[in-house]
Amino acid sequence: MLTTLFSCSKDNWALADDEYVFVDWKTVVYANIIDGDKFTHPAISQPTYIFDDERNELSFYEHDYGHFNFDALEVIKGSQMIMTGGIGVNGGGEAGGLKDYYNIPTENRVYSILDLNSDGTIHLSLNDGTPVTLGVREEWIDITKKIESHDYYDGNSYVTTIVEITTTRTITNYGILKKSGIKILH
Repeated sequence: MLTTLFSCSKDNWALADDEYVFVDWKTVVYANIIDGDKFTHPAISQPTYIFDDERNELSFYEHDYGHFNFDALEVIKGSQMIMTGGIGVNGGGEAGGLKDYYNIPTENRVYSILDLNSDGTIHLSLNDGTPVTLGVREEWIDITKKIESHDYYDGNSYVTTIVEITTTRTITNYGILKKSGIKILH
């Protein structure tokens, strides 16, 4: 039985009641000291979900996302932030979250989900206007590098450390999945 929650303009169809789309956004920030001996990332620690891409299973804790309306759910977007670095880099960690969507198209301050095809292809627009179209299991990758100067007090005086920050943003479309693959942990 199909439920017409939305009608996709690309090929005029609707998700089945037992289906949803999972799109995962991962940002990895890697710091490498160029000059100096110390750099500290902000400490983060809040991984809130696990996606097993071999089994197509999404697991999360009920207290974090028990409010999801699974009957009407169309898209789940995962977000992960990983901060790490080379020798002399402290802090960092991993944090993440899930966002539920019930209508396509939809938008927020970072991206818009514009459309979805019956083969699982998703059409996005990033906040800078960059269009992104991803088939099932396809990735979009953006890598930026910048040099930053950071001062810290070593107990006697201020010391400057020069750091190269590499930010890798990856969006992966896992396509149309069965809601039965959603595992709520207690």
